[in-house]
Order: sequence, then C-alpha cells, then structure tokens
Amino acid sequence: MRIAKFAGLPAHPLFVHIPVVLIPLVAIGAVAMACSARVRDRLGWVVLGLAVIAGLSTQLAIGSGQALQESVQKSSALDRHVAIAESIRPLALLLFLVALGVMLVDRRRRGSWPFRAGARQGALPAAARAGLVAVTIVVAITTCVRLYQIGDSGAKATWRNTRLIKGELATEVRKLKQEAGGGMAILGSGTIVAQLAKAGLIDEFQVVINPIILGKGKTMFEGANQKLKLTKSRAFGNGNVVLWYEPA
Repeated sequence: MRIAKFAGLPAHPLFVHIPVVLIPLVAIGAVAMACSARVRDRLGWVVLGLAVIAGLSTQLAIGSGQALQESVQKSSALDRHVAIAESIRPLALLLFLVALGVMLVDRRRRGSWPFRAGARQGALPAAARAGLVAVTIVVAITTCVRLYQIGDSGAKATWRNTRLIKGELATEVRKLKQEAGGGMAILGSGTIVAQLAKAGLIDEFQVVINPIILGKGKTMFEGANQKLKLTKSRAFGNGNVVLWYEPA
C-alpha cells in the first residue's frame, strides 16, 4: 500500500515512527514472555496484539517510503536505505511467530485455549525451555539491530548533503558564501540571524508578520543593530504580510 500523504503531510515520516516504537517493545515483551510465566499470563496477548500492529505499520512505512522515493533525489545512500528497509518485513513476521510460539507452547502445557482442557502436558524439559529462550533472544536482538541499521541509513540518506560546522559561525559562513553554488537561507533561529547580521553576512531579510498581538516575548533578532530598507512586500487574505528587507 503506497500512501504518499496523510492529512496533507508526507506520510512516510509519520508512519515510520510506529514500527520504530512498537518493534523494540514487542522484542522486549517476547523475551520477557519466554523467561517468565507471569508475563505470559498478564501481557502475552498484549504483546501479540502489538506485534500485529507493528507488522501492519511496517508495511505502511515501507509502502509510504516507496511512494516518497519517487519524488526525491536519487543517491547511493537512498538506494542502500531502500535495500535494507525491505528486510525488516520478514524479521517483524518472525518476531511475531516466535512470540506466538512461546504463547502456544505455554498454553498447550496448561491445557488452555485454543487447546482442549484435557490436553494438558507436563513442563518443558530444561534444555527445550532454554533453547526457546535463546531463540527468542536471538530473533529479538537481530530484529532490533536491523531496525537501528535502517534508521541510521535513512538518516544518512536524508542528511547526505549536510555539513556540520564546528568552528566560529561567522567565519565558516563567510567561507561558504565564497564557494560556488546557489543561495543560502536560515529558517528561523533569531540567535543565528543576529550573529550573522552583526558580521554583515545577511544580504536579505524576509519577515512574516502575523496579525496577532502577544504582549510579551523575545525580540526577533536579539542583540542585532542594523538599519534596513524595504525592497518588497506582499499581503495575503488571511492578514499575513511578508516583508523583504536589505541592509541599508
């Protein structure tokens, strides 16, 4: 199922957080079920329900990711992310089956539904019980590690053109402005704008005015002191106004 948008927003960043949260919870729950009869009694069906939701949300995340892939720039980092993302589907299914197996083995031993009451069996041999716990732990760890790798590759694909500036801000931005390429923009962050304005590194200010009076708050550009000239303005039907300024 390829859903490109949800409530007007890109669907993938929204859907992907569901399995990211649920799969580790299911993994922890499955291991706890394998180790503790009390957990199986109290939370067994809850863990299985979460596993089903995790599987369905995984499918939604993969489908919405495929839809998003068609509208973003191709890269080797994106190709790697897509390639390993597909592997979480069988692992999520395997995690569910392991949790289900733990639950069924226990319920058959006790003669509980869906088994006949008279089909009650003795306790599992210690070696079999240890093997079941070991398999559950291996599947849980493998699934969580793969989930981490998928998230890490997704972050690298998203931020592949990002450069982390560790030096003095004005110096580094001055170097960037001297390089070939398109323009740069700062979205918000009055503190950064104030620092760069003091250094004379901002060529244009775009200010959006909303028709709301707050009565208190911080100044837009804390510490900045610069004269500007209005170059352009645009008013919208909702009362918002965009003003373009350049240093005077």
